[in-house]
Amino acid sequence: MIAIIRYNEIALKGRNRAWFEDKLILNIKKSFSNSEIKVKKKYGRVLVVFSKDQIDDIKKTLSRTFGIESFSFGILSKSNFDNITKNVVDLVKHNPNQWNTFRVTTKRQDKQFPIKSNTLNEKIGGCILDTFTQKKVDLTNFDLNIRIEVTHHETYITTEHHKGPGGLPVGVSGKYVCMLSGGIDSPVAAWHMAKRGCDVHFIHFHSLPYTDRASTQKVNELAEILSTWGLNTKVSQTPFAETQKEIVKKTNSSYRIILYRRHMMRLAEVYARKIGAQAIITGESLGQVASQTIENITVIEDAVSIPILRPLIGFDKNEIIEIAKKIGTFETSILPHEDCCSLFMPKNPIIRSTLNEVKKEEENLDLKI
Repeated sequence: MIAIIRYNEIALKGRNRAWFEDKLILNIKKSFSNSEIKVKKKYGRVLVVFSKDQIDDIKKTLSRTFGIESFSFGILSKSNFDNITKNVVDLVKHNPNQWNTFRVTTKRQDKQFPIKSNTLNEKIGGCILDTFTQKKVDLTNFDLNIRIEVTHHETYITTEHHKGPGGLPVGVSGKYVCMLSGGIDSPVAAWHMAKRGCDVHFIHFHSLPYTDRASTQKVNELAEILSTWGLNTKVSQTPFAETQKEIVKKTNSSYRIILYRRHMMRLAEVYARKIGAQAIITGESLGQVASQTIENITVIEDAVSIPILRPLIGFDKNEIIEIAKKIGTFETSILPHEDCCSLFMPKNPIIRSTLNEVKKEEENLDLKI
């Protein structure tokens, strides 16, 4: 069998289109590194060739591969009426789903093909009715849509049509570091940026031994879930307890969260430059918590020179939760854990800090990078 892959944005890339297609093909091959499948580019299409018993794995993986707008399962045929008819009947005969009504939809890219689209629809439909006498044609409320695409080289015959996640292939937009907290927001932020073609790497700040290992275990599990969407599984587990102790001892408690976040950004920037990443990704949403007011975001961002990307900045919590459920991270994210920011949490964190005030607090600190 084959899966015919369609894409949207990639088709708009002009002279760079081939590079995007090659990256998509590479990502698909990586997803099936242990399977006997073939992925190839053929006449402007991407095809996955596989055995019938692999169809469930193929469907699951392609539906989570960024860059794919949709895909269909089917077979290739020579572009003549007899071959098309035989292959349509064979494909319909072995369709795994129950169906009673059908339609035939032909797209004739090769205008030299001697039978026009509507005529081919009628002829193929008649052959199906002759073979399956209990079935009926229904152009509106059909159980099965048989798609026939006649090209200059061959004909594609498909039945099942599935949605992909869209976006761009992971890796075409460069490398990034995402601050993965173990909560709901940051995995969703990572997913959104991967959809824009980002190769996302993770960093997690923990307060061991003052907290248990729940947070480190959670982020590893979240990275594993995100890997099913083509993201990396490795997490840079970064100790942060000594930094927190220094901040708690020597600064005004209302500034703690801002000071924590500024130093996390510095450490994330060091890691980003080490691995060649171009920006930092966070799960911040404007106004969601005290550190995410525009004033505090501005002060925190000042700590680094690398860009900080916030794909969820305009999302509300319910929107983020819905996406977390869709991508499979929600149930893990809500498991209880004590993260580093909840340790030594101030009673009254400042909501609108200024850069001068925060820098004055930092003068008392001896923080290591």
